[in-house]
Amino acid sequence: MSDLITSTDIDAFMASATKEEMRSAMDLGMWSTAGIPSAWTAGSYELNAVVTHAGSLWLCVSATTEEPGAGADWLQLVAKGTNGVDGIDGEPGAPGANGENGENGSPGAPGADGLNGWSPRISIASDGERRVLNLYDWVGGSGDKPATGYITSSGLSGDIADGVDIRGQAGADGGGGGGGGAWELITSQSASSVASVALDGYFNSSIYSRYRVEIEELQAASNGTQLRLIWRNAGVDVTGTAYYTGLLYSYGTTGYGAGGANSTSGSPLNVASQFANAGYALYSLDIYPHSAGQKTFKGHFSYPDSAVAQLLHGHISGSLNNTTDMSGIKFAFSTGNIANIIIRLYGLKKS
Repeated sequence: MSDLITSTDIDAFMASATKEEMRSAMDLGMWSTAGIPSAWTAGSYELNAVVTHAGSLWLCVSATTEEPGAGADWLQLVAKGTNGVDGIDGEPGAPGANGENGENGSPGAPGADGLNGWSPRISIASDGERRVLNLYDWVGGSGDKPATGYITSSGLSGDIADGVDIRGQAGADGGGGGGGGAWELITSQSASSVASVALDGYFNSSIYSRYRVEIEELQAASNGTQLRLIWRNAGVDVTGTAYYTGLLYSYGTTGYGAGGANSTSGSPLNVASQFANAGYALYSLDIYPHSAGQKTFKGHFSYPDSAVAQLLHGHISGSLNNTTDMSGIKFAFSTGNIANIIIRLYGLKKS
């Protein structure tokens, strides 16, 4: 009989062997001394040696140095099992420490340009004896214009009665002077895109001896036009011989000039000869409409001249040869509209 143990022999032995017979088999060297098959390592193995290798259990059926599974010297007793079902997830571990901050990112692209800011236009409005500031327009900006109205202690209002009175209390009467009265604001107006601005019905020889006209932010719609002063009576233009008696001006650091001594029958008085439509002008003119003979004015100015492309600064005077008592005055350009104007009329009260 052959000494070779076959798988059939082992199956029969395992099916019928008692515990004592299994222990005896272990003592014969079929198992490791610990009762657990030892793992195969390279070397010589005797007949009936049992080892584990590659997840399977192997029996040496012929003395060999061969690796289990490589030939016929080993008999596979138990094949490697399949992976078991995944176990239940363990409890979450404690959070790890925070990592270091990453590098700063590259700068973003520049944002779009913001809207241009708005600049207010403000005039003085009369409310009986009160004087309030009227924010009537905004210029120079982009986007929606801000609100307008009369300036109050808490913002803007459309009701002039809500406006803050900027007029101070009247001062005490001067003693022993015996002189004339004080200047009083009669009216303050503003307009844009109009053919002319007239101050009618404000002259009153029983109250005022003379008047002062102050003009701010005057701008022409046309270039190279003439600014004209036109006397009025009962809402009608009054003509006569207009004497343009003097004009002295300067501009820049070296420019200067003079004019005058001319008259034109039936023409209004020119108070600017070549008005440019770029920039704003200022005028302060004293008006004498109640004199028996010529109706005169005098004052100073600063206006953009289209010929020298600079502001002209200087003094001017003129008169109209007409004996009619005037009740108003009008300003207009020889061509084109008045693009913008703020005008105030003051009266010098008789003592």
